[in-house]
Order: sequence, then structure tokens, then C-alpha cells
Amino acid sequence: MNNPKSLIALAVMAFLLLFIVTPLTIHFMKKPSLSPGDRLETRTCRECGGGGKIRGDAYEGDPRLRPGGPCPACKGKGKVQVIIPGPKHPVAVKGVVFDKGAYPQEDAPGAQLMLERDPRKPVPGAIGQAKIAFISQGRKLLEVTSNATGRFKALVPPGTYKVTATAGGFQPYEEAFSVPPLTEPIWLEEARIVREPESMGEELTTFGLELRIRMNR
Repeated sequence: MNNPKSLIALAVMAFLLLFIVTPLTIHFMKKPSLSPGDRLETRTCRECGGGGKIRGDAYEGDPRLRPGGPCPACKGKGKVQVIIPGPKHPVAVKGVVFDKGAYPQEDAPGAQLMLERDPRKPVPGAIGQAKIAFISQGRKLLEVTSNATGRFKALVPPGTYKVTATAGGFQPYEEAFSVPPLTEPIWLEEARIVREPESMGEELTTFGLELRIRMNR
């Protein structure tokens, strides 16, 4: 006779495997916090049009999301809260630090490689443990450290900054960097649906800014 505990363990493993091997259409979201000047509103769900149900074959290929099932963006409620960002709402800055000598082209590495969702994917010439600082009016606002693949992420309020970077074996780096304010609402959906931005403002809100730091030895 099978051990009940073993059966439970197998069931859990099968459940997890489903989520690993099934191509994901959605990414479950962590709700952002409000910044000074932000406003909260409730709007009709942009994914289901307020009906609360999955329409047609919008998620064809994902067996978890069948037509007529609850909309993943609003969990069937038909309404979603949105943040109307104020002038101080931070913007996600995603970047990479790399050895300039590793590339013959000024535009390398490409944005796709730099912002790869898998943070373990290597970037040729990447510089890990670099210290990147954002300085405003002579004051260091924040400092982050690049990971082993040279990537880093920072939440930076709108403004004009001097960005500096230091790393062992490389010359100090600095550049002027501007962070524009967000102009599009931030949808607090239960899941972020993979969709193409319809404007530059929506692209900034959804994906943030890129920052490539090329360091010389």
C-alpha cells in the first residue's frame, strides 16, 4: 500500500512541475507602494473590459487560463486599482556594467541581453560588484551594487543625476543621467499581462529606463 505522505509529496511535485514547464503568459505582481503626490483610482479592467471573464482565446496555449474563466488581471472583479503617479514616484532603472574593451561596438551589449529576465544569463565582459551611485546636487541619493552578471536595478525619483561607478581594476566612471517623471497610470493588476506598450509613457511605466555603464581599464 502506498504511503499517504509519499502520495502528497508526489502531488505537490506534479503541481510545481506544471508551473515550471508550462509557458507562462502572466507574471504575478508585487504591489508597489504609494509615493508623495500619488493618487489611487479604481478603473474598469483593461484586460476583460469589466466583464471579469477571459475573452476568446486570449491565452491560447496556457491550460490554466481557459475562455470564460476568471480574468487573471482582476481575478474576476472587473475592476482594478491604478496609481496615478505624482512627480516624485520613482522610476525603475535597469542596467549593466561592463568592460568597454570587450566590445568593438559602442552599442554593445544589446538591450535584450542586458535586460534578460534570467539574471544568471552571462553578459560578456560583465563587471560584478561594481558600485553605482546616483548623485543629486552633490548628495548621494542611493548606491547599488552590480551582480555577478554585471546587472543592477535601482528605483530612482525623477530628476537629473550624476551617475558614478567604481570597480577594482577599472577607471572611475561618471555620466549625466536624467530620469523623466512617469506620465501613465500604474495598473495594480493581480497579474501583469505581457503586452506591447502603446506609448513611450506606457513603456517607461512598464519597463523603466536602461543604463549601460562602459568602464575602461
